[in-house]
Amino acid sequence: MGVITQGLAQVQIGTASTNGTMPGSLTKIGAVYKDSCKLTQDTASVVEHFEEGQSAPLFQNEDLKMPSLAFQLMDADVDLLALAIGGSVTSGVWGFDGTVKNSNKAVKVVTKQGLVFDIPNGRIRATLNAEFSEKGINLLDVVVMPLAVTSGYPLMAYTTTPLTVSSNALTFTSSLDSTGQTVTATSTGNLTLASVPSGQDWLTVTYTGKVATVKVLANANTAPRSTVMTMIADGKTASVTITQAGA
Repeated sequence: MGVITQGLAQVQIGTASTNGTMPGSLTKIGAVYKDSCKLTQDTASVVEHFEEGQSAPLFQNEDLKMPSLAFQLMDADVDLLALAIGGSVTSGVWGFDGTVKNSNKAVKVVTKQGLVFDIPNGRIRATLNAEFSEKGINLLDVVVMPLAVTSGYPLMAYTTTPLTVSSNALTFTSSLDSTGQTVTATSTGNLTLASVPSGQDWLTVTYTGKVATVKVLANANTAPRSTVMTMIADGKTASVTITQAGA
Protein backbone atom coordinates (compact mmCIF):
# COMPACT_ATOMS: atom_id res chain seq x y z
CA MET A 1 0.00 0.00 0.00
CA GLY A 2 1.30 3.46 -0.88
CA VAL A 3 2.39 6.10 1.59
CA ILE A 4 1.05 9.64 1.24
CA THR A 5 3.76 12.11 2.17
CA GLN A 6 2.53 15.63 2.76
CA GLY A 7 3.52 18.84 4.46
CA LEU A 8 6.75 19.96 6.11
CA ALA A 9 7.08 19.97 9.87
CA GLN A 10 10.71 21.07 10.09
CA VAL A 11 14.23 20.62 8.75
CA GLN A 12 16.76 19.44 11.33
CA ILE A 13 20.56 19.41 11.23
CA GLY A 14 23.31 17.69 13.17
CA THR A 15 26.92 16.62 12.90
CA ALA A 16 27.69 15.12 9.50
CA SER A 17 28.78 11.49 9.34
CA THR A 18 30.63 9.89 6.45
CA ASN A 19 29.78 6.39 7.73
CA GLY A 20 26.14 6.77 6.71
CA THR A 21 24.73 6.91 10.26
CA MET A 22 22.51 9.79 11.34
CA PRO A 23 23.51 11.50 14.62
CA GLY A 24 21.46 10.87 17.75
CA SER A 25 20.82 14.57 18.29
CA LEU A 26 19.56 17.05 15.71
CA THR A 27 18.19 20.58 16.02
CA LYS A 28 15.78 22.64 13.95
CA ILE A 29 17.50 24.87 11.36
CA GLY A 30 15.58 28.13 11.51
CA ALA A 31 12.13 28.76 10.05
CA VAL A 32 11.57 27.32 6.59
CA TYR A 33 9.64 29.71 4.35
CA LYS A 34 6.18 28.39 3.52
CA ASP A 35 5.92 26.09 0.48
CA SER A 36 9.64 26.43 -0.35
CA CYS A 37 10.95 22.97 0.63
CA LYS A 38 11.43 20.57 -2.28
CA LEU A 39 13.37 17.37 -2.90
CA THR A 40 14.00 17.04 -6.63
CA GLN A 41 16.00 14.80 -8.94
CA ASP A 42 17.28 15.70 -12.39
CA THR A 43 16.58 13.32 -15.25
CA ALA A 44 19.33 10.78 -15.85
CA SER A 45 21.81 11.35 -18.64
CA VAL A 46 21.33 8.57 -21.21
CA VAL A 47 23.76 7.40 -23.89
CA GLU A 48 22.26 5.02 -26.46
CA HIS A 49 24.16 2.62 -28.72
CA PHE A 50 22.65 1.48 -32.04
CA GLU A 51 23.36 -1.17 -34.61
CA GLU A 52 23.64 0.26 -38.08
CA GLY A 53 20.22 0.52 -39.68
CA GLN A 54 18.28 -0.09 -36.45
CA SER A 55 16.10 2.51 -34.69
CA ALA A 56 15.99 0.71 -31.34
CA PRO A 57 19.20 0.86 -29.28
CA LEU A 58 21.04 -2.35 -28.47
CA PHE A 59 21.78 -1.01 -25.00
CA GLN A 60 21.85 2.19 -22.96
CA ASN A 61 24.17 3.74 -20.43
CA GLU A 62 22.36 5.73 -17.74
CA ASP A 63 24.03 8.23 -15.44
CA LEU A 64 21.55 8.61 -12.58
CA LYS A 65 21.49 11.91 -10.71
CA MET A 66 21.44 12.25 -6.93
CA PRO A 67 18.35 14.14 -5.66
CA SER A 68 18.99 17.45 -3.94
CA LEU A 69 17.06 19.27 -1.22
CA ALA A 70 16.18 22.95 -1.59
CA PHE A 71 14.38 25.32 0.78
CA GLN A 72 14.36 28.93 1.95
CA LEU A 73 15.03 30.17 5.48
CA MET A 74 13.29 33.32 6.66
CA ASP A 75 14.75 34.06 10.12
CA ALA A 76 18.48 34.21 9.51
CA ASP A 77 20.54 35.74 12.31
CA VAL A 78 24.33 36.11 12.18
CA ASP A 79 24.93 32.58 13.48
CA LEU A 80 22.65 31.09 10.82
CA LEU A 81 24.42 33.11 8.13
CA ALA A 82 27.73 31.61 9.21
CA LEU A 83 26.29 28.10 9.39
CA ALA A 84 24.60 28.23 5.98
CA ILE A 85 26.90 30.48 3.94
CA GLY A 86 30.23 30.41 5.76
CA GLY A 87 32.34 33.12 7.30
CA SER A 88 32.59 33.70 11.04
CA VAL A 89 30.88 35.56 13.87
CA THR A 90 32.92 37.78 16.19
CA SER A 91 31.26 39.83 18.96
CA GLY A 92 27.89 39.48 17.27
CA VAL A 93 29.13 40.56 13.83
CA TRP A 94 29.08 38.19 10.85
CA GLY A 95 32.06 38.56 8.60
CA PHE A 96 32.37 36.94 5.18
CA ASP A 97 35.19 37.17 2.66
CA GLY A 98 34.57 33.96 0.73
CA THR A 99 37.47 32.05 2.27
CA VAL A 100 35.90 30.45 5.35
CA LYS A 101 33.47 27.78 4.18
CA ASN A 102 30.69 26.15 6.15
CA SER A 103 30.93 22.53 7.23
CA ASN A 104 28.91 19.56 6.02
CA LYS A 105 25.85 18.62 8.08
CA ALA A 106 23.52 15.71 8.61
CA VAL A 107 20.06 16.84 7.50
CA LYS A 108 16.65 15.38 8.35
CA VAL A 109 13.40 16.44 6.65
CA VAL A 110 10.48 15.74 8.98
CA THR A 111 7.15 15.79 7.17
CA LYS A 112 3.73 16.14 8.74
CA GLN A 113 2.76 12.72 7.47
CA GLY A 114 4.37 9.97 5.44
CA LEU A 115 8.06 9.56 4.72
CA VAL A 116 10.95 11.12 6.62
CA PHE A 117 14.15 11.82 4.63
CA ASP A 118 17.70 11.53 6.00
CA ILE A 119 20.95 12.89 4.53
CA PRO A 120 23.85 11.74 6.74
CA ASN A 121 26.51 13.79 4.95
CA GLY A 122 25.10 16.82 3.20
CA ARG A 123 26.89 19.74 1.60
CA ILE A 124 24.97 22.93 2.42
CA ARG A 125 25.18 25.79 -0.05
CA ALA A 126 23.22 28.96 0.69
CA THR A 127 22.91 32.33 -1.01
CA LEU A 128 21.37 35.54 0.25
CA ASN A 129 18.07 36.55 -1.32
CA ALA A 130 17.07 39.67 0.58
CA GLU A 131 14.50 42.21 -0.56
CA PHE A 132 14.55 45.28 1.68
CA SER A 133 11.05 46.59 1.07
CA GLU A 134 7.78 46.61 2.99
CA LYS A 135 6.66 43.55 1.06
CA GLY A 136 10.04 41.88 0.95
CA ILE A 137 11.92 39.75 3.46
CA ASN A 138 15.45 38.57 4.10
CA LEU A 139 15.64 35.01 2.78
CA LEU A 140 18.37 32.44 2.46
CA ASP A 141 18.13 30.12 -0.54
CA VAL A 142 19.53 26.80 0.68
CA VAL A 143 20.49 23.74 -1.35
CA VAL A 144 21.64 20.51 0.32
CA MET A 145 23.47 17.95 -1.84
CA PRO A 146 23.91 14.43 -0.40
CA LEU A 147 27.57 13.39 -0.49
CA ALA A 148 29.08 9.92 -0.53
CA VAL A 149 29.29 7.80 2.63
CA THR A 150 31.49 4.79 3.36
CA SER A 151 28.53 2.55 4.21
CA GLY A 152 24.77 2.81 3.98
CA TYR A 153 23.27 5.39 1.65
CA PRO A 154 23.72 9.14 1.01
CA LEU A 155 19.92 9.57 1.01
CA MET A 156 17.35 7.52 2.92
CA ALA A 157 13.57 7.64 3.33
CA TYR A 158 11.40 5.72 5.75
CA THR A 159 8.17 5.80 7.69
CA THR A 160 8.37 6.22 11.44
CA THR A 161 6.22 4.88 14.21
CA PRO A 162 3.71 7.65 15.03
CA LEU A 163 4.22 9.60 18.22
CA THR A 164 1.80 8.44 20.90
CA VAL A 165 -0.08 11.30 22.56
CA SER A 166 -2.76 11.52 25.24
CA SER A 167 -5.41 12.59 22.73
CA ASN A 168 -5.61 12.82 18.95
CA ALA A 169 -8.58 15.22 19.02
CA LEU A 170 -9.55 18.29 21.03
CA THR A 171 -13.07 19.74 20.99
CA PHE A 172 -13.94 23.24 22.19
CA THR A 173 -17.26 25.02 22.63
CA SER A 174 -17.82 28.31 20.80
CA SER A 175 -16.77 30.25 23.92
CA LEU A 176 -13.39 31.77 24.69
CA ASP A 177 -11.11 29.29 26.44
CA SER A 178 -8.17 31.17 27.95
CA THR A 179 -7.17 28.20 30.13
CA GLY A 180 -6.89 25.79 27.26
CA GLN A 181 -6.67 22.06 26.83
CA THR A 182 -3.48 20.02 26.89
CA VAL A 183 -2.06 17.10 24.96
CA THR A 184 0.85 15.13 26.42
CA ALA A 185 3.37 13.18 24.37
CA THR A 186 4.46 9.70 25.46
CA SER A 187 8.10 10.15 24.53
CA THR A 188 11.60 9.86 25.86
CA GLY A 189 12.57 13.44 25.01
CA ASN A 190 10.62 16.67 25.14
CA LEU A 191 8.56 18.08 22.31
CA THR A 192 10.59 19.79 19.60
CA LEU A 193 7.50 21.14 17.85
CA ALA A 194 3.81 21.75 18.46
CA SER A 195 2.18 23.99 15.88
CA VAL A 196 -0.76 24.56 13.54
CA PRO A 197 -0.69 25.85 9.94
CA SER A 198 -0.23 29.61 9.52
CA GLY A 199 -3.33 31.79 9.38
CA GLN A 200 -5.13 30.03 12.24
CA ASP A 201 -5.43 33.17 14.35
CA TRP A 202 -8.40 31.86 16.34
CA LEU A 203 -6.17 29.71 18.53
CA THR A 204 -2.74 29.69 20.12
CA VAL A 205 -0.43 26.73 20.69
CA THR A 206 2.39 26.67 23.22
CA TYR A 207 4.50 23.78 24.43
CA THR A 208 6.90 23.00 27.22
CA GLY A 209 8.45 19.68 28.09
CA LYS A 210 6.14 16.98 26.72
CA VAL A 211 2.93 19.01 26.99
CA ALA A 212 1.24 21.15 24.33
CA THR A 213 -1.46 23.65 25.37
CA VAL A 214 -4.17 24.91 23.01
CA LYS A 215 -6.26 28.01 23.74
CA VAL A 216 -9.07 29.37 21.55
CA LEU A 217 -10.87 32.65 21.00
CA ALA A 218 -14.66 32.84 20.92
CA ASN A 219 -16.25 31.72 17.65
CA ALA A 220 -18.89 34.29 16.65
CA ASN A 221 -19.76 32.44 13.45
CA THR A 222 -22.44 29.78 13.24
CA ALA A 223 -20.15 27.43 11.35
CA PRO A 224 -17.65 25.31 13.31
CA ARG A 225 -13.95 25.57 12.53
CA SER A 226 -11.10 23.13 12.75
CA THR A 227 -7.40 22.64 12.11
CA VAL A 228 -4.66 20.09 12.79
CA MET A 229 -1.84 20.48 15.31
CA THR A 230 1.45 18.75 14.54
CA MET A 231 3.50 17.47 17.48
CA ILE A 232 7.06 16.11 17.20
CA ALA A 233 9.20 14.35 19.81
CA ASP A 234 11.93 11.71 19.46
CA GLY A 235 11.77 12.30 15.70
CA LYS A 236 8.19 10.97 15.66
CA THR A 237 5.12 12.89 14.60
CA ALA A 238 1.51 13.00 15.82
CA SER A 239 -1.45 14.86 14.34
CA VAL A 240 -4.12 16.24 16.67
CA THR A 241 -7.42 17.49 15.23
CA ILE A 242 -8.71 20.66 16.91
CA THR A 243 -12.38 21.55 16.48
CA GLN A 244 -14.40 24.49 17.82
CA ALA A 245 -18.18 24.55 17.65
CA GLY A 246 -20.08 27.39 15.99
CA ALA A 247 -22.09 29.97 17.93
